[in-house]
Amino acid sequence: QTTLSQIVADELGVDIDDVEVFEGDTALVSSHSGSYACRYSTVTVSAAIMAARSVREKMLKIAGHVLQVPSDNLEIRARTISTPDGASSISVKEVANIAYYSVNRLPKGMEPGLYALHFFFNPKSRFEADQKGRSANFSTFPYAAHVAYVEIDTATGEVKILKYVTVDDSGNLVNPMIVRTQMIPPRKSTSGCPVTVSADGSRRSRISLSTARRPPARWKSSIRCLPEG
Repeated sequence: QTTLSQIVADELGVDIDDVEVFEGDTALVSSHSGSYACRYSTVTVSAAIMAARSVREKMLKIAGHVLQVPSDNLEIRARTISTPDGASSISVKEVANIAYYSVNRLPKGMEPGLYALHFFFNPKSRFEADQKGRSANFSTFPYAAHVAYVEIDTATGEVKILKYVTVDDSGNLVNPMIVRTQMIPPRKSTSGCPVTVSADGSRRSRISLSTARRPPARWKSSIRCLPEG
């Protein structure tokens, strides 16, 4: 929600505190699949950006009509729509009030209201399989490199992670703090999976978070994540 609020606020020229995000409430939206598989910024945020730009375009047209200024000569900043020199201006709040309550001040033929609905579909997605049976039905994939420096006690089989570094190609980082929060805890929680073995000494064929060894606290200080934008 923080990331989405940042993006929408930036597009509309308002403060992040002016944006409220509601998700998963069928009283407000007809359907919602939730946030999963780390594609939130690719799909949901992209849809929000396009919807916000539609709203922004309409706001500029209303402001231009009221101020008698071409809409392409206006900019939105700090909750205010104005000319670059600041000679003519109108607040975003007043534009919204005009859109809903003073429809007589709208440009001729413009529909009242200030809202937009947009669905995002990645044009690079491909559901049909190629000659090798491959398809590209996901919007994006993670790219990362992991390097672990370990020490193994040959007598007991105990594994110590002396240093574990992971570098992720995260693209444009909307909020670096959130990205690090998403990256570090999973690395720490799942670092026990590679060293989990069964009672007879053979490696498990399938390991889940419920069956994996819990990483000792001393490992956690050795794990370092580097998000690369």
